[in-house]
Amino acid sequence: MICYRVAIRGSHSAIWRWKSPLFNSLHGVLGVLNLYRAMPEEHVRVFLFTSTQQIDAMLKRANQGRLTTAIAVKQLWDAHRTNWMEVRRLEVELGEGGDHDQPYDGYLPLSSSQELD
Repeated sequence: MICYRVAIRGSHSAIWRWKSPLFNSLHGVLGVLNLYRAMPEEHVRVFLFTSTQQIDAMLKRANQGRLTTAIAVKQLWDAHRTNWMEVRRLEVELGEGGDHDQPYDGYLPLSSSQELD
């Protein structure tokens, strides 16, 4: 199951702040988004979660300019097609123990004493 939470940032601020409780359906999210419809789209994000454990961590990551599970309002219309397993995979990757700090370059790391035959 996917849960949602809305965050906004002001026009003169880079800080994201929660503006909704946690929802388990799009109905509540759409009601909150209606309240902020006059805001520029780039100032509103919907965060997707499969677990409540990483909610505050994702907001913190957003405020640090790092990758999160947030989507733009335009993308929300496709959210009903978003697989909860994809959201969970990203949460695990971004959480503690994930290798999110190591960019993937498609090559195996080799030490000076290792060679592949």
